[in-house]
Amino acid sequence: MFRGFGLLADMQPKLESSAGLLEEFDKVGVRGKKILLVKPELGSPVLF
Repeated sequence: MFRGFGLLADMQPKLESSAGLLEEFDKVGVRGKKILLVKPELGSPVLF
């Protein structure tokens, strides 16, 4: 999806949800790092 816009995703969670994304963040160790997280207006509040 992103390639059409010239963007590459560094990771993609197996479970496509906020919980799945949190699980992947834990695996790669993002604590203390800055990341860009794009969220739709009606997205889950789990990540924020």
